[in-house]
Amino acid sequence: MSRTLDPELESLLNDLAKAGSAQRIPFIVTVRSNVRAREVLPFRIDHEFDAISAASGKMTAAEALKLSVSDAVERVELDGEMHALRRQAGPPGA
Repeated sequence: MSRTLDPELESLLNDLAKAGSAQRIPFIVTVRSNVRAREVLPFRIDHEFDAISAASGKMTAAEALKLSVSDAVERVELDGEMHALRRQAGPPGA
């Protein structure tokens, strides 16, 4: 089991890799603070997050699994869109 992947994500990636999926999936990879993301990540970086030593880009499930065991990597996560919750003045639908 990888220490850098959520167990559910790791299971899904293993299934995709075993099936030979070539689908490129969006990820955010956090690297150790003494590592430059551009020097170790095997994909074209779409965005680099200097404040947290991370970068986003797309790679296959097999590439993500291989990267997850690198000593330079702290975390491999799916990249997705997030929305902030707004506090409502009243109950929902009011």
